[in-house]
Amino acid sequence: MQASPLPPRKSPSSGSKINWLIVVFVVQMVLFMTFVGSFFTMEQHRQSELHDMGHELHTLRTQNRHVTKQLLSAEKRNTRLLEAQQQQPMPDELDDTGRLQDDDEEGEPEDEGEEVSSKPSQRAPAKHEGTWANATSELRTGLSGRCARLLREGEWWTYEVCVGGLVRQFHQGDQKGAFEEYILGRFDPSVTLSLSGGVTHFAYNRGAACSPTDATPRSSRLTVKCVQGAEVEDLHLITVEEPSTCSYSLTAEAPAHMCTGLPAAAKQRAGAAEPKAAKQRKRVVAEDTPPAHAPTGAQVAAQIAARPLGASSSASSIPRGAPVSTEPVDVTSLPVSGSEASEQKRAAVVGAIRHAWGGYVKYAWGADELKPISKRSTDWIGLGLTILDSLDVLWMAGLTDDFNKGVEWIRQSLDFRKQRMVSFFETTIRCLGGLVTAYELSGDAVLLEKATDLGERLGKAFATPSGLPYTTISLASGQHAIPGWTGGNLLLAEVGTVQLEFFALAKHSGRPEFHDKAQKVIDVLDRNGGPTDSDGGRMWPIHIRPDSGKLTGTQISWGAMGDSYYEYLLKMWLYTGKKVPQYKRMYLESVIAMRKQLIFTENGYTFLAESNNKKVIKKMDHLVCFVPGMLALA
Repeated sequence: MQASPLPPRKSPSSGSKINWLIVVFVVQMVLFMTFVGSFFTMEQHRQSELHDMGHELHTLRTQNRHVTKQLLSAEKRNTRLLEAQQQQPMPDELDDTGRLQDDDEEGEPEDEGEEVSSKPSQRAPAKHEGTWANATSELRTGLSGRCARLLREGEWWTYEVCVGGLVRQFHQGDQKGAFEEYILGRFDPSVTLSLSGGVTHFAYNRGAACSPTDATPRSSRLTVKCVQGAEVEDLHLITVEEPSTCSYSLTAEAPAHMCTGLPAAAKQRAGAAEPKAAKQRKRVVAEDTPPAHAPTGAQVAAQIAARPLGASSSASSIPRGAPVSTEPVDVTSLPVSGSEASEQKRAAVVGAIRHAWGGYVKYAWGADELKPISKRSTDWIGLGLTILDSLDVLWMAGLTDDFNKGVEWIRQSLDFRKQRMVSFFETTIRCLGGLVTAYELSGDAVLLEKATDLGERLGKAFATPSGLPYTTISLASGQHAIPGWTGGNLLLAEVGTVQLEFFALAKHSGRPEFHDKAQKVIDVLDRNGGPTDSDGGRMWPIHIRPDSGKLTGTQISWGAMGDSYYEYLLKMWLYTGKKVPQYKRMYLESVIAMRKQLIFTENGYTFLAESNNKKVIKKMDHLVCFVPGMLALA
């Protein structure tokens, strides 16, 4: 029997093949479109960056041209004023016009029974010793056109006074053109005091406006002490003070031969007063002169005054600490308080610094920290943290070789191109702060160069929608993040304790954007801090939302995560010359609330507590121990 044939094999339907082809095609098209979209997105981003860079470059060039024009204009204006003052004839006779009624309290005491005349043959005006009156033409011939400068220790401003010209404060910028200048007064011949008791005074009025919101012109008073002998060779500016807002008091010395053309009576009084003044100067010098190895204030001021205009505003303005004995000191034998055995105590402190630094150099050089027990090194930032954070201490302790060793390591080995995520806050206060402070003390340009580089990298952390800085950042890529343990929140101390470092960097680098980023944080905290209580006080919870900048939660602490924010409010006010009322107001608000809500005394102990959910938690962190010192500073 013939077998039946096998049934024919079923082949896939043509419809199924078409469906699979369509799926493959769609997937390929999606991948292709994704690639094309990514390419155009990256290209658009690149073009946007190029455009922003070009705009920033244009802005910088425009600012540079503007500053250059201001500088040239200021120099021309100063030259014209000096020429005009030198050509202007002085009045032959004095009158009472322009006398200042309050100068008797600030000037030299009046010398009853004496009269000063502009010319011996002319009638003398009413007595005016110690008051502001017209200057004699003879007096101006000795000091006219003489100029002197003073760059005070660690300060931004250089002060310059020219007899017959201007008083100004300025910051001579670097090669990037960061130049600032304010006229503190123009010489006013109608209110200049003649010599009395070896001292003469000059008035400078019609200066620049006090502030953008206060059009009151600035004014200055210059007191010149005429010194006999070779102690002073030229006009020398000694002090500059601001006893009231936008009113300046300057003190200078000049050799007696410059005080020419004075009336005989005035000369006699100057000569008679000289021995007494000389004795007073000698007594002061004998009491206050430091050891021979430390430069005196006058020597430092002379060095600063002799510095060229292009010099740093702070370079070498603070002398190194004087060397101390290297012999071991038995600290157990020293008195624990008071001024007794101060040299031995100082030697003990420097010895401890030398010991700690020596251990780090020997066992952990170039690393962040030394583990003193195991004698091993550890890195958590990766920038030679101990070196950067110790330079100012080494300088002030007089450890010159160790300071130079640290600076050389920074010059040769410090590299910020690290991919690791580091704490924005810790890197700012320790590394950036260390570099800026060391520059302020020594003036070494490499320190400012490195500080500016680090500041640019850290500045990328100010990228939250609110303008507050992220918690961590990669210095190499600028990638930033907020750790999970904070619940996605920023911490009060970490965003509010970086302002001093960025303010100082902005000042020395001439880059206002550093200041603006840090200042915006304070503005956000001020705006979102909530209303004040009935006594005018308020405090800030320690958690902040990065998107809105608004405070979240109710935990308030002057310890961990909140402490240094309150400290910086006071120090910002002091750093800016007590001229930004916002910082003072916020500081006082916080102290008022702290004293009202968190100070307790129990069992003979006074402590500063915390609060959460409006309930007091009676515990005090060791970090709170800064508060008494802060209150004393205020």
